[in-house]
Amino acid sequence: MDVQTALAALTAGFAVLLVAVIALAIRMGSRAAAPRPAAEKAPREAAPQPAAEAGIPEEVVAAIAAAVCCLEPGACVRSVRRAKRQDSRSAWKTAGLLENTRPF
Repeated sequence: MDVQTALAALTAGFAVLLVAVIALAIRMGSRAAAPRPAAEKAPREAAPQPAAEAGIPEEVVAAIAAAVCCLEPGACVRSVRRAKRQDSRSAWKTAGLLENTRPF
């Protein structure tokens, strides 16, 4: 393959990439500009206070509840509890074990 053919293929590839990026930008722009359906205006009762396991600070519960509400409008957090560890090893110990026992 000579240099001229390689440059022509490279230019064609960049042109296709540019067209694809422009098409995606137009599509995402039209999606963002589309009017969203109006939310129902019915009065909402106050969300219940999330039940938290002992030892979890109220600030952490509030941050989790806010993050869930941002991801899913209208969602509410009913309880927060600690996840049980699946493995008795720490993450660093597991990473070292996997690194040292990986086949060649």
